[in-house]
Amino acid sequence: MSTANFNLDDLANDALKADVEVDVRGPQTPRTYPDEPAVRLAAAQKSVRAHRVDPSVWATYDEGYYQSHCGDLTSESEFDILHSIAALIRCQPHYSMPMFGFDRKTAEGVALDVKSNTKLRVPIAQLRSDVAARIAELGVKNYLLWEYLAEEHTAVEDRGFYALAFEDRIKKFKTGAGDAA
Repeated sequence: MSTANFNLDDLANDALKADVEVDVRGPQTPRTYPDEPAVRLAAAQKSVRAHRVDPSVWATYDEGYYQSHCGDLTSESEFDILHSIAALIRCQPHYSMPMFGFDRKTAEGVALDVKSNTKLRVPIAQLRSDVAARIAELGVKNYLLWEYLAEEHTAVEDRGFYALAFEDRIKKFKTGAGDAA
C-alpha cells in the first residue's frame, strides 16, 4: 500500500521554511506538446504514467501497484495520480483528506476524515468524477494539469509555484503556453 500522499500546500510551506535551494539536475528543457487538446492530454497522461514506473525518479512499488484490478485505469498508481490532481486543484473533500492506503480488490483508497477522525473508503470512480467536476468548476484545461504533472520541477520551481496564491496557480491551467487566451 502506498502512503506517499501529501497536502501540497503543507509541503510548499515546509519548503519555504526550509530555505533550501538545491538543484542538482541543472537547467531543464521544457517539453513540447502537439496542438490538439486531446492529443496533448493523451501524450501528457502517457508521460506521467511512464514517469511513475521509472525507478530512477520514483519509488519502486510492487507490480500490483501499477495493475488495474477492477477495470481500466483502476490501479493504485492511477489513484495516486488522481489524488495528486485533486490536491493541485483543491478538490474537496479529497484535498483535505490524507490518503493512507488502497484496496486493490475494490479499487478504493482509504482516507482519514480529520473532522470526524474516521476512516473512509473512496472509490476511484468517485475520485475521478469529483476531479472532473472540479476541473469544470474551475474552468481549467485537463491537459494542462497533466502536462504540469509530466514535467520535472526543481525544488526552487516548486517553491515559487506553491508560494503563489491558489487563484494565481490555477491561472496556469486555464491558458497555457501556445493556447489562445
